[in-house]
Amino acid sequence: MSNETRKKIEVGIVVSTVVVMALCLVGLLFVFWGGNVLALVGNTANAIVLDQLDATETYELVVDYDQPLAEAIAEGHYDFVNENIVTENFPPEEHGIKAVKAKLLHFDRQFSNGDEALAEIYKLGYRPGNLREFLVLHKNQPKLINDLTIATLGSTLFDPDGDRRFVCIGGGSGLRRLLCGSFNTEFGIQWQFLVVPETLDSLSVSNGNSLPRPLSQTGVSFSII
Repeated sequence: MSNETRKKIEVGIVVSTVVVMALCLVGLLFVFWGGNVLALVGNTANAIVLDQLDATETYELVVDYDQPLAEAIAEGHYDFVNENIVTENFPPEEHGIKAVKAKLLHFDRQFSNGDEALAEIYKLGYRPGNLREFLVLHKNQPKLINDLTIATLGSTLFDPDGDRRFVCIGGGSGLRRLLCGSFNTEFGIQWQFLVVPETLDSLSVSNGNSLPRPLSQTGVSFSII
């Protein structure tokens, strides 16, 4: 083999080695940086969708606060209803028929408990929506509500162990389930909160009848879900 041929082979080996190393470097950069960028883009897109939903959409509801609770629940055609969601435990916060402008508020953060979420809701100039307002919203927007996890912190009670409970619906299961959640649970970023703009008329509601009430002493057992 001539010296010229040997040199060409050596040069080819060097070039091939450099190309392989460069490709490996590009692959490593993508693993360490590209994945993070893609995740950031995905998270940002999800946040934008939620923010657009919650910040711009106002739901105009006509709420009959004196409608029997069992009748209002029946109109929602739920697959499951917690046995404690009855009038004795959740009397109406208001009376009469009123027009209400409600929103579904989303926070891009977690709350360690319901009181933290309530404080943030009031800070933004809202009061928490109550059970009867939520039932009307769910009846009017069934497809939207079925895909979300929503808390109605304006209607609460204490269970026999002293744990504060609220009414909620868990989305994404394919079932319409009206549940009782715990105020002491952690609220992740998947939660939406039904809220109503705070007004002079609603102050008496948010600071009065919608405060926690003890579980009715009827002998009915309390179940969490």
